[in-house]
Amino acid sequence: MAKCAQPKLAPLPPANRPSRTGAPQPTMHAPSPSLAVLVAITAINPLAMNIVQPALPEMARALATNYGTVQLALALYLVASAISQIALGPISDRFGRRPVALAGVGIFIVGSLACIAATSIWALVLGRIVQAAGGIAGFAMARAALRDMHGLDATAARLGDVMVPVIVVPMIAPLIGGWIAENGGYVGVFAFTALFGAAVLVFAFLLLHETHHADRRSAQAFSARAFATLMASPAFLAQVATLSFSSAIFFSFLAGAPYVVIELQREGPSIFGAWYMLASIGYMAGNFLSSRFAVRIGVRRVLGFGMLATCIGVALVAAAYGAFPGSTAALFIAAMPIWIGNGLTMPSVTASALSVRPELAGTASGLLGAAQLGVGAVSAQITAVVLSTTGWPMVTVMAVSAVLAMCGYMLAGRHPVIERDMR
Repeated sequence: MAKCAQPKLAPLPPANRPSRTGAPQPTMHAPSPSLAVLVAITAINPLAMNIVQPALPEMARALATNYGTVQLALALYLVASAISQIALGPISDRFGRRPVALAGVGIFIVGSLACIAATSIWALVLGRIVQAAGGIAGFAMARAALRDMHGLDATAARLGDVMVPVIVVPMIAPLIGGWIAENGGYVGVFAFTALFGAAVLVFAFLLLHETHHADRRSAQAFSARAFATLMASPAFLAQVATLSFSSAIFFSFLAGAPYVVIELQREGPSIFGAWYMLASIGYMAGNFLSSRFAVRIGVRRVLGFGMLATCIGVALVAAAYGAFPGSTAALFIAAMPIWIGNGLTMPSVTASALSVRPELAGTASGLLGAAQLGVGAVSAQITAVVLSTTGWPMVTVMAVSAVLAMCGYMLAGRHPVIERDMR
């Protein structure tokens, strides 16, 4: 018996097509922000973090304090960056990415001016905390905005491009800071950050369009439920573990390698700085590969290649240090697969974490960033404490971090992200 043909229903016009909540979708949104403006707001935080390093000795003299105390201008900057992301993410899920990013840049400028006006080390440290709380907003909002605009694979590809400032800026910021400090003192350094922030604020005000529109915002954003929803998700926690412990490999190397190279291998600081360029080059290469292949072969496969390269790199570092304990070249060349692997891993695992609950991408970005910096800081501190007459404690912390990162990756395979396109 033949079945009766069912009439095909015409699709609803865009203005009337219901969303998942049943509300009609708007007919038109503002144009998406360009990659250039996302790169600009991302660059603020790494610039301010690294540009002050050459000016620290002069700060200590000018503010009549010791070098250990002035180091708080760096340490508490990192802590403030981690903590503020936890609040900024859910606020952006409730009120949008644009206002949070613009307010963050404004707060960053205020912090820079406070550092200029500081007459004591504690006033300067407070200014640095304000700087960090505002400057990290651009970093978090750029990641969330990309997830608003793209699907999972495309987000990973674009993140590889946006993360370029995180690689390039730390390479050039100390050079800029050193030149300014020699000619204008540490006050000139903070004047530069204030001017840079003002330029980015104007650029973002004109070109940073909203990506998280009212029809997409979650009613549970900016509430404890948003955090609970993500923390109860095995898929999200697996991505957090993968990213955090992969970053811990880098942070433990960053904390231990200067001691190994300068104190144990008796090389000069300039030699360490020159070899450290390899880390930036490798990370940039990994980001380039991620941006080119994430869409072609998928995030999961790119992440797998990244984890494989990272683990091979840690094994090579152990072998190289065991065979050539006095060779700086062997140490850094052996570590190259780690930096390439990190460059492949970071965009893919970040995109996956933000895709667990796309309507809470801001909250997820904040939690992810806080965990990454927090675990990284702990691994760096452990490495610094346990180093003594050999570099093996550094290698051990890197190896443990690699094992934990791989456990996160395997757990993520058991709880894959089911993409829900929020565009």
